[in-house]
Amino acid sequence: MDVKTKTLYDEAFEHDACGIGLIAQIKNQASHKVVSNALGMLENMEHRGGRGSEPETGDGAGIMIQIPHDFFVEDCPELPIPEKNAYGVGVIFFPKGERLYKIIKDKFIRVVEQLGLEFIGSRKTPTNNKYAGPTALKYEPFVEHCFIRHKQ
Repeated sequence: MDVKTKTLYDEAFEHDACGIGLIAQIKNQASHKVVSNALGMLENMEHRGGRGSEPETGDGAGIMIQIPHDFFVEDCPELPIPEKNAYGVGVIFFPKGERLYKIIKDKFIRVVEQLGLEFIGSRKTPTNNKYAGPTALKYEPFVEHCFIRHKQ
């Protein structure tokens, strides 16, 4: 018996995706060459993320690397950062207004704790909005690295 399943999928909406690239070090060895190659790839891609009506405004592009443990230990001496591979780091986009930032961050910490995890602390993530368009600047979030580990 042939039963046709009704779904929300419609092949008429199929199209090519935005450009992506992959540069990987498959032996799990940290290497500046991999980062340098990944940045070069990003610089040379014509289209690497959604574009808005302003040429300067898109949805962003970047690279993912392992947690830079030594950097965080040095950069955040006030935080009790655990040994390497014993914690996670989230890049969290918070609202800019002070009142709303506090509300959302407090809720974030409560959710972390409800999941049985420990919120270690956070650091302001350095950003550079020099080339951002007016729309991006209007909605630019406050970015933090949030450090989390299993409760001990």
